[in-house]
Amino acid sequence: MSHTHAHGLSHEPRLAPSGHATVMLDIGDGVGALVVHAPAEWCGVEIELARRHESHAFVHTEVRERRLPEGSVYAGVFPAIVVGEYTLLPVGDEPARAVTISSGRVTEVAFQ
Repeated sequence: MSHTHAHGLSHEPRLAPSGHATVMLDIGDGVGALVVHAPAEWCGVEIELARRHESHAFVHTEVRERRLPEGSVYAGVFPAIVVGEYTLLPVGDEPARAVTISSGRVTEVAFQ
């Protein structure tokens, strides 16, 4: 069975698309969420998050098709991340990106 990593851009196996209002975020005091918008060709790719100044991911998620009433989008969702400074590790030709997670908020990053 293939395991997909950001640096490899492998695309199998894919999770099924998620529907409207099916993703639950667990945010509140001291915890935020991260949504990473991505191009369609990233569907099935794992994106990885590391603590700032570290190079090893402590959590990852898969970019999935998200079917919304206005059409499909592609995104990876980290539903509960402790407040702090993080780095989205490189994906394909995209460099690493700094991310700040705030208490009770959803941070969004776009690679499109």
